[in-house]
Amino acid sequence: MPIAENESTRLPALITDYLVCAVGDGCVMRLLSEDGRCLLPGTAAHRDTQHLASLKAIASVARDAQDEGMSSQVLRSAQPIFLPHFVLEDYRAAVDDERLRNLALPNIHSVMVVPLMARGSVFGTLSLTRDQTHEAYTADDLLLAEDIAERAAFALDNALLLAEARIARAIAESDQRRLRVLADVSQQLATVTTDIDRLFYTVTACIATTIGDLCALRLLSPDGAGLLTTQIAHPNPAAHRFMNELGRLPQAMDESYTKAVIEHAQVVRIATVPETIRAQLPQRYLPYIDRFGIASLLIVPLIVRGRVIGSLTLVRDRGGAPFRRVGEFNKVLLPDNLSCNPG
Repeated sequence: MPIAENESTRLPALITDYLVCAVGDGCVMRLLSEDGRCLLPGTAAHRDTQHLASLKAIASVARDAQDEGMSSQVLRSAQPIFLPHFVLEDYRAAVDDERLRNLALPNIHSVMVVPLMARGSVFGTLSLTRDQTHEAYTADDLLLAEDIAERAAFALDNALLLAEARIARAIAESDQRRLRVLADVSQQLATVTTDIDRLFYTVTACIATTIGDLCALRLLSPDGAGLLTTQIAHPNPAAHRFMNELGRLPQAMDESYTKAVIEHAQVVRIATVPETIRAQLPQRYLPYIDRFGIASLLIVPLIVRGRVIGSLTLVRDRGGAPFRRVGEFNKVLLPDNLSCNPG
């Protein structure tokens, strides 16, 4: 059956709920971590809402893929564990994790653990328990669970592949966008390399328009004590005028994130700016934040001849999308033949 792109997050719950109805009484699905070292906290379902809370607590504990738990054994062997007459006290004595010993559901008398396999590899497990239904699991129940697990694994793998393709597509689109921006900047810089004022205007205007919203270019002062604002750009004329009046004062080296960017050439990226950011920014910027908001912040070093000589601050206003880890900028290199002394 076709798998919708958002089903990679819904499928585990759908599968465990279905198994509880088809086989009963409880079910936990665990998936292997990307590095293969542990079984991640899983998805739980149970016929009884009170028992469901306990089962969810058990499922919330990540498990070492190399331990002696039943799920780990199935993960390594790719073979099911079938215990139609399960003795809870024997299990509690064998489990090292005290929390799991205490959380184990009472009255469990029958257990099955089956692998989730796709493309020849086990990537998770389904654990089924009976603690309310009096009958023990049968060989037919095991065959049914394995059949459902096979179909579930196919659906999960399909959904995960779609999610990976979506991520790869987003990264590729971001990279293409970044290359377009850099190509645009480079093309414009090629015509202004002898005019530093026009160069700085071109850089800030291009970035504000293509990446946005606010872009401020600051250069290290002659005495190295702080930064002097050289250019400010914003596609919104009102915001540009507003920030142009507020942002022209020198910025001390100990203000905000200046030192990390200038002295260590570090990129400062706050994808989603919290309300507490107000306490970390110079007070003079608060009127701008109150009027236009600040959704995301990115500060990158400005480099010429291998030396950091300033910074570019990018701000996306209220409602703007977060700056992503991939794409955008990690530094800005200016032509080496420029003299960038702001004095």
